[in-house]
Amino acid sequence: MNKFKSVSIVISTVNEDASLRETVSTLLETCNHEDIAELYLLVGSRATDSCLAAIEDIKKSAADVPVKVFRQSYPGIGADLNKFFMLPTGSHVMCISGDGNLDPSQVHSFIEYAKKSPDYIIVGSRWLDKDGFKDYDPFKKVLNFAARIFLSVLYNTDRTEFTQPFQICPIEMFRNIRWEEKMHPLFIEVMIKPIRLGMKSREIPTQWKKRTDGKPNRNGLYFLPYLKTALHVRFMKKSDILLDGCQIPEYLIKNNAKE
Repeated sequence: MNKFKSVSIVISTVNEDASLRETVSTLLETCNHEDIAELYLLVGSRATDSCLAAIEDIKKSAADVPVKVFRQSYPGIGADLNKFFMLPTGSHVMCISGDGNLDPSQVHSFIEYAKKSPDYIIVGSRWLDKDGFKDYDPFKKVLNFAARIFLSVLYNTDRTEFTQPFQICPIEMFRNIRWEEKMHPLFIEVMIKPIRLGMKSREIPTQWKKRTDGKPNRNGLYFLPYLKTALHVRFMKKSDILLDGCQIPEYLIKNNAKE
């Protein structure tokens, strides 16, 4: 059995300033500092000057929680991830964006669930909260719902959330899986590769918020590469999902995992 010892909270950022500062401030105010191994700022290669200035201020003000910085070497949210995930020291990893779309005040709830079920991936689902899609573009919500139905059938799962990786996971997941996507399809890759491997998971209600800082880094057809990734992962060999010589510990796998 796995045990929860601490969580490494990974905050991705590239052009945020005020929302990044607010995200970190909220995390430090709402989470028990003894539960946090470190705050890891995953900084894009094209980070703006204001973003870098905010990072320097955060490093000075975080007090008793270590703040570490990993600068990605090329563009893309998925740049260098196989290398990066060897660095966090917590037993679990929680990823959140610095743009305010994901509510940092909810992170402490994920941590409490992880303490009770350390062998599980705890997934935040917008579909389980009545305000999960507040102020969300109606057309995108329809697309998201269609994708949810399609992927639940394709992957033979009752999962409701596939495209927003707001989740806390055992570190073994991140270290043993081969992460291939460099751009935003990474968001779906992080969700569906553990499903293919039969890893244990459960969902809790969460909310999406409209970003108030920075600029989106994707165009209007962003969902098309997601479909390509979904089909690629569904039909690839399970052995190819893992890094060479790696495997997911048995205690993280469902006893009745299906192909």
